[in-house]
Amino acid sequence: MNTIQTYANPVYPGFHPDPSVIRVGNDFYLVNSTFHYYPGIVISHSRDLVHWRPIGHVWTRSDWLDIRGLMDGRGFWAPDISYYNGLFYIFVTLRLNEIQQDGSPSSLIRRQMVVTSPNPEGPYSYPRFIDVDGIDPSHFVDEDGKHYMLLNPGVRIIPLTDDCSTVTGEIKTIWEGSGGRIPEGPHLFKKDGWYYILTAEGGTGYGHQIGSGRSRSLYGPYESNPHNPILKQNDPESPLQRCGHGKFVEAPDGSWWVLYLCGRPVSAHPVNLEADRFCILGRETALDPVQWTDDGWPIINEKKGPSLVNRAPNLPWSPFPEKNRDDFEAAHLDIRWYTPRNPDFSAYSLTERPGYLRLYCRSANLNELTAHPLLQRETSLVSEATCLMEFNPQSPGEEAGLTLYYDTKTHIKFGRRRKGDSWYLFVEDQRGTGYIPVAERPEYPIPERVPGQESLTIPQGNTNKTVPSSQLYLRILTRALERHFLYSYDGLHWEELVTISDCYHLSDEGYQGPHSKRFTGTMVGIFAYNGGSCSTTPADFDWFEYIPQEK
Repeated sequence: MNTIQTYANPVYPGFHPDPSVIRVGNDFYLVNSTFHYYPGIVISHSRDLVHWRPIGHVWTRSDWLDIRGLMDGRGFWAPDISYYNGLFYIFVTLRLNEIQQDGSPSSLIRRQMVVTSPNPEGPYSYPRFIDVDGIDPSHFVDEDGKHYMLLNPGVRIIPLTDDCSTVTGEIKTIWEGSGGRIPEGPHLFKKDGWYYILTAEGGTGYGHQIGSGRSRSLYGPYESNPHNPILKQNDPESPLQRCGHGKFVEAPDGSWWVLYLCGRPVSAHPVNLEADRFCILGRETALDPVQWTDDGWPIINEKKGPSLVNRAPNLPWSPFPEKNRDDFEAAHLDIRWYTPRNPDFSAYSLTERPGYLRLYCRSANLNELTAHPLLQRETSLVSEATCLMEFNPQSPGEEAGLTLYYDTKTHIKFGRRRKGDSWYLFVEDQRGTGYIPVAERPEYPIPERVPGQESLTIPQGNTNKTVPSSQLYLRILTRALERHFLYSYDGLHWEELVTISDCYHLSDEGYQGPHSKRFTGTMVGIFAYNGGSCSTTPADFDWFEYIPQEK
């Protein structure tokens, strides 16, 4: 058994907010919010609470839900995973738009969704909906087998049928929280004859915290923990901030732990925003031990606050092999890839050219809801994302390459595009007010292909330079808020096109425009856009690699 290992927070870096965890036997299962991304609601597995890997998703059938018109940051909010009588249950809020397409207010903007599966990775059942307004549902089964849903505001308890599809009784508020504002994210469990409640309080920003209460009766009254808030970051200089929204889990050895969300802000000077802290990776998942006082109250990390480094659980150390590179050899996309909203399966192919991901140019740019980039989470404040692309743009306006993507309002494009009779390398920045040209460099006039010759030759009248076909290496180096954009034609000799030093807009806090729900995190991936030409020219990606480089 492990007795000397330590771990560093966050244990699940990158865009992994609102964690909910359970243990079944010696296995731990975790769910996190995915908002408007497909596939939806990631499910992850661990044997030691420190090392996590994704094993499945809840929403894997696009035809089950149509969220094509959903605005940024809506979608699947704060899922909860539970296990009872051989079934895994997942409860989640489906957050809809506040405004309908005709401009009128929506009458229903929050629905509670329930799915089940005998297997943690799925597939999960067709969703059932409980139309009770609120967010952050969780599932509790009492010792008599009765099912309940917990929901905000405060802590409301809602009796359900055995299949968790229908409300069967009166909805009651059983606790108003420990005193922090906006109590939400309720979780309920029973231990030693006590019903314990956990709440997320203070909002999901820099005043976030966890409170707890207990009662001998399910319906209360609940007494507030004298140690509340049991988790809050009180050190403004700590690298871990925004700590809250957690759930307890008991390990096989009887120790207790909490998984909770956190953010790692970085600073920029100067910026035209009130706050000078930006969580570019979004909200992440952290771990800390839970202790129990002699009189039965839980405290977290001996009341020291969120830990940067701590002693690992007394469990077999179980790391997973790192998967940094995708060579696109499989017939299906790797589990790490996402796209906003419902996917367009005709927009890409892994079989048209085996060993390549073929991404077809589409008419929607990245600032449109119908755009179809393929994205992975950024998981490190220092990283390197690289791809090898073959792209021969046929029509003016066609472009393809790498993107740093937060949402439709804030992202960066880096790649090759055609303008007139020339190819250009370019970087464009979207900060909510339209695309800003950052850099543009002509590659050469449209090359001539010589039959039987692998390279493309510049027409006479220009230099005699040749390049290897339409092949182009693209690389983005991330250094906190600084991003470096490099390119190469052989993968050995690299040249920097431009550096953007203030990428604070790729963060929860970095955009304050209308209709913003900044709850996700920066993604990195690939895109292809036809520039309004109605063409479907393919960009072929030989491989994509994302390497975290934090020490």
